[in-house]
Amino acid sequence: MTLVTHPVANTIEEETLVTQLEQYTNDLCIHLRLTHEPSQFFKFIQLCRYQRADQALHQISETGKLLAAVQAWHNQQESDLLLAQQLIDLMSDWLQAYIAWDNECIQLAQELIEAHWKPHMLYRLSYAPGINPSQPEAHPLDGNRPQHVKSIVTCTEPNIGRISYKNIDPDGEHSIQIILGGLLDYEPLAFESKP
Repeated sequence: MTLVTHPVANTIEEETLVTQLEQYTNDLCIHLRLTHEPSQFFKFIQLCRYQRADQALHQISETGKLLAAVQAWHNQQESDLLLAQQLIDLMSDWLQAYIAWDNECIQLAQELIEAHWKPHMLYRLSYAPGINPSQPEAHPLDGNRPQHVKSIVTCTEPNIGRISYKNIDPDGEHSIQIILGGLLDYEPLAFESKP
């Protein structure tokens, strides 16, 4: 058997149905295949030489089901496209609302800073956490032993007799720091301007 294919394009509702006429040399039948490429729906018709006319017409009329399926598929595509557009619009609305809320938060923060800002002073303390008794000659500022020098940032004013300081971590958390070694020096950190 030799298969000969003759594609024929038919435009239906701006979609393309490709009809393939498949002819077999040793067969008494003609085979038609209509394929809707976007949806991959298809309908296969077999017309035989000795077939009754009403049967042939019935098979040909069955192609209407393919057209109905294509139309339903097309409607579903339009519905999906509409739903996707609605989702895009909602996401755009949400993004605009989020940006507006973020701007309001920034404005509120600026207003609170304006209303409550006061210049303040912090101190960076350098201290010796303790001296190892096995090395009595080691000085906390010895360059060979930098691990003996620690530092904190505090809002507590430094004093030689004070051992308790309010430590301020980089993330803003406060904790009580006890310095039992010795206060070596401190650096004032003055905040006169608003952030």
